[in-house]
Amino acid sequence: MNVSHHKVSIRALADALSMSKSTVSRALNDYPDISAQTKHRVRTMADKLGYVPSNSAQRLARGLSGTIGFVIPMGEDLTHAPFLSTFLTSLTEGLSQNGLDLVVHGSRLDRDPVDGYRRLLHAGKVDGFVVIRTRADDPRIRFLIDSQVPFISHGRTEYCDEHAWFDIDAESAFKVATQLLIEAGHRQLAFIGETTELYSAQLRLKGFRQALNDYGVTQPPIILPGDLTDENGFKQGMVLLKTHPEVTGIVCVNDAMAFGVLEAARQSNRTVPDTLSVIGYDNVPYGGFSSPPLTTFNNLAPRAGDLLAEALVELIAGGSFRDHQTLWTTDLIQRKTVAPLVTTPSKPTME
Repeated sequence: MNVSHHKVSIRALADALSMSKSTVSRALNDYPDISAQTKHRVRTMADKLGYVPSNSAQRLARGLSGTIGFVIPMGEDLTHAPFLSTFLTSLTEGLSQNGLDLVVHGSRLDRDPVDGYRRLLHAGKVDGFVVIRTRADDPRIRFLIDSQVPFISHGRTEYCDEHAWFDIDAESAFKVATQLLIEAGHRQLAFIGETTELYSAQLRLKGFRQALNDYGVTQPPIILPGDLTDENGFKQGMVLLKTHPEVTGIVCVNDAMAFGVLEAARQSNRTVPDTLSVIGYDNVPYGGFSSPPLTTFNNLAPRAGDLLAEALVELIAGGSFRDHQTLWTTDLIQRKTVAPLVTTPSKPTME
């Protein structure tokens, strides 16, 4: 659902003044590097628009730290996630413009999923959290709900009606991706990617299956698991193209896996998109320079950080999590890895 907010946001105040959010925030918080004239302009406009401050002064009065926690998994391969660096940059900028700082804490989530959150919370170092890579039943989310600490997740859970979240409608995106392949004549399709832990991956697989059902595709799809890396995409791509050469369309759960599949196609003498169509998800910056350029979907990470930051400001000030449950749609980026099916590839010759 797209949620509309009735309170005047700091963004609206900044737009009305033709100033940056950072300048407005610092003026409202009486930073010494902001001139008295600018502070007066900002406060006059704030009164005119009915803006209610919800950051520094209130934090000081309540003994808050002005810091948001982000727990990053140690011991986990994050090379698959160029999304992460873009997201963290956006989040840090958004928090800074709202007078907040970000503290990143490393923790072995595979050993104790809530350890890092517990440590930061009990040490009094943070006022709230941002959680990513959510599971359907996520112990981190349960811990934060039970602790009654302000937080927002990038991604939903099976009980997302109980907490604040922001998400991209990946289910619909993968339905669109699969429809694109079907309408191009492909019927022997495959899905490659993590399908058990991440809730977003489960939703992507759900969208894939829904499109097959809607179009009455009777050929059973091939579903292969993956760890979201290009290395695993290559490995699973090689297995798929060797054991199921009849497959002509592949939907990958992210761009990294899609890049691995493209390399597997090259090594298997399958020309993309002439004999094999491939679709990814994330629109990483170098996707437009792969060979051929990858058809994919935007992940909207640069915009997400700003929205999450503004939501946290309001949550810390006592706002309801129900006002911060937002689902955005994403756009298909059509490049050169999808084409109409011309002929079904022949089985490879055995040496």
